[in-house]
Amino acid sequence: MSTVAAYPERRDDLLDAYADHCAAVGLGRFERADRLTIAAKFLVDHPDLETWMTRALPIRLADLERCPLAWPLVGFAVLSGRTRADFDLIAAKHAGRSFARAAAAIYPQELTVLREAAARLGWSEARTAAVLRQGLPLAIAASGCSPDKLTQADIDSVRDAVRASPYYTLTTRHAKLSYLHSLARLLYEAHVLPAPPIHRRGDGPGNLESRLAVVGAPEIRRVMLAYVQAKQAQVTVSSIRNLTSHLAAFGEFLTSNYPSLTSLSLLQREHVEAYCVFVPTRRWRGQRACDNQIGSWLSHAR
Repeated sequence: MSTVAAYPERRDDLLDAYADHCAAVGLGRFERADRLTIAAKFLVDHPDLETWMTRALPIRLADLERCPLAWPLVGFAVLSGRTRADFDLIAAKHAGRSFARAAAAIYPQELTVLREAAARLGWSEARTAAVLRQGLPLAIAASGCSPDKLTQADIDSVRDAVRASPYYTLTTRHAKLSYLHSLARLLYEAHVLPAPPIHRRGDGPGNLESRLAVVGAPEIRRVMLAYVQAKQAQVTVSSIRNLTSHLAAFGEFLTSNYPSLTSLSLLQREHVEAYCVFVPTRRWRGQRACDNQIGSWLSHAR
């Protein structure tokens, strides 16, 4: 996993930054004073958070139990890249939604970009808020990355940690994995990730390149693959599987019956009509491809 920033910081610098952060999240004067008093006391007892993070988890949890308002300080340090936290601590403290307010204050521009991406995907405000309040803070805290630096490897690593953690119930684990998958879709739409995520059940929907290998014309195969990959961020896995099968069947038909057709610029209505006549005669993939799936692909691809 890549990191936001790994740099040593004096205790006074951390307190100053934390004071600014408390103001940024909108805490009132008295609440801010309480937080800073507790934070200063915690740092007197544990002046180096990196060293404190090496203590056994039960000891750290006991420290935080004795000083509950120190957790926002630790969360700020983790989310801003000033220290790293192991996933056991993150899971035991159920970090995620509890970090949402802090993450929004630390990364306001990045969250604006992600909200705009959610709008392009047509997400509801409730879904967008859930992913940004649950999935994003968890990914930042667990990976040590700012939102615009997250990679698919980071997301996969956090997902693996969620699956392995003994601190989550089955329901909680499922919810967090769902938020992380949606976050990856959002990051792809925001041009942070180079490819959309894929839900995998067993071996998953299969390798798209291999499923389209029956398409003989390299240029047509390339366009089909690009179209399917783009659709992955918008539709379900089963829809991607069906779409890929339809396109593969159409491409295989063109390869067998029109081998000289090597580009979509050469495709004519007669080719599509011939395929529609052919479809009912075959007993496997592509039976429903004729007007809807193939027509939709052609309207976008040409």
